[in-house]
Amino acid sequence: MTTLTNATNSNLNADKPNNTSLSLKQRLAMRDKQPVLLLDTSYSMTEDCEPGCSRITALRNIVANLTTSPKIYWFNDTCGPCLRDAIPTPCGGTWLHRALEVMLDKKINNILLLTDGEAQDKERVLSLLATHPELKIQVMYIGPGDTPEFLNKVATGGMATKENIADQQLLTDKLTLLLDSGSSSIQL
Repeated sequence: MTTLTNATNSNLNADKPNNTSLSLKQRLAMRDKQPVLLLDTSYSMTEDCEPGCSRITALRNIVANLTTSPKIYWFNDTCGPCLRDAIPTPCGGTWLHRALEVMLDKKINNILLLTDGEAQDKERVLSLLATHPELKIQVMYIGPGDTPEFLNKVATGGMATKENIADQQLLTDKLTLLLDSGSSSIQL
C-alpha cells in the first residue's frame, strides 16, 4: 500500500515544476490557484480525537506540517484569515454559512473544508450553495462516527471524505496532494 501511494504521489507530481526554481511571482500565482483551507475552530474541536490529543491540537499539527503554504481561514461564530502557526483557540458554534459568505466576498471559490461536526445553520448553507454553484468545496470530515449526510450535500460532487484525524501524517499528505494539485476535485 505504501509503495502504491508513493508511486501515485510521484506520478501526480511528475508534471509539476519544482517550486524552488520558480520566481516569487510564479509561486504567488500558483498559490492563488490552490484551494483555501477553511478550518473548523468551533468549541467541539476541544474534544479528544484520541486520548490526550484534542482535535484542534491534531489539526494544528497537520496544518503546521504541510509542505505548501495555502491561504488559511478559520471559522466558528465568525470567520477570518490566519497563519498556519496561529490557528485560533476553539470557541462558539459551527456557523458555516457565515464562513462561505466571507469566501464569496473575497472571491474565493475553491475550498478545502475541514470540520468535525454538524453546522447549526444547515438550511442557510444549502440555500447559499444553491444560489452559488461557483463554489467548489471538498469536505474532509474529521469527527466521530459516520459522515453526516449534510456534509455530503455541501461537498462538490456529493461526497465528503471521512478522515481519521488521529493519523496526522496521512491527513497532512492528503491535504498537501490536494493543495499542490490546485484543485479540490480529487477524491481521496
